[in-house]
Amino acid sequence: MWFLLGLYFVYYVILPLVLLSLVWKIWQKQKSIQGIIDFGSRRKSGSEMQDRVSEMKKLQVYLVIFLLLFMPITHIISFQIQDLTMKYDRIATGGLGGSIEYPQIEKQLGPSFDTDSIISQMETYLFSLDSSDFRLEEGPVSEDMIAVFEDEGYTISERSNLTEEDDVWWIVQDGDRKFRIEESEDRLEVYERPPSHRNWFIEGVREDVDLESLTRIPGRLGVYHLNKRDAGEFLVITYSYLSPLPITRTFIFLVVNEEASLYQERTIVYPSDPSDIDL
Repeated sequence: MWFLLGLYFVYYVILPLVLLSLVWKIWQKQKSIQGIIDFGSRRKSGSEMQDRVSEMKKLQVYLVIFLLLFMPITHIISFQIQDLTMKYDRIATGGLGGSIEYPQIEKQLGPSFDTDSIISQMETYLFSLDSSDFRLEEGPVSEDMIAVFEDEGYTISERSNLTEEDDVWWIVQDGDRKFRIEESEDRLEVYERPPSHRNWFIEGVREDVDLESLTRIPGRLGVYHLNKRDAGEFLVITYSYLSPLPITRTFIFLVVNEEASLYQERTIVYPSDPSDIDL
């Protein structure tokens, strides 16, 4: 907690004060030089003015260096604040402002600047088939389909079966639904059925968030599966842009029965808790 407060203090107090002090000193030097030019003779003020000009140039160099470092410093601090606030949820207890904290992140991807890697870990799409080449019927998977899967690098047991549930076809192997097949115009789209620890509800997410468009501008992508004991389960996607001031887009999905629906969308222009859900 104290470390988090320290980060807030540096971000909101120390960094702005350093910037303002440099700007104030440069402004004072400029007024001093202008005063020498207006009221002093060249002979008497020449050396003094040169000293003042030299001092102002040094301050300008310091200011440029600080401005160059300002963006990475503010981003590092902002990232640390967001990461720390994401880890725990706080529940009020009693009537005197008391509260308890507990870990709320069950699993996460990133955060990372390698956004393609994060998206690929979320994806369950594998490949597509020409629907004219295959006829979907409940029963054993055909040898032709098994061969196509093997060509794509996926193994299907000869004992696997095709079954239909709610207009979606599944390849069931050893009692587990392993692959999902969806009919789309003249194609059969094949998806992986990931184990529970990799289920990021990508189909539900893609209906509301264009991940490729979101990550087109350089930034840091994070995906979190949260368990808020007082509110339920949520999937939170954060994208922090590399901009002069930290700007984070946050998408919060409510998770119910292994399905995700968009619950809240926010844009944060200062370091804050991306998982702070307006219940």
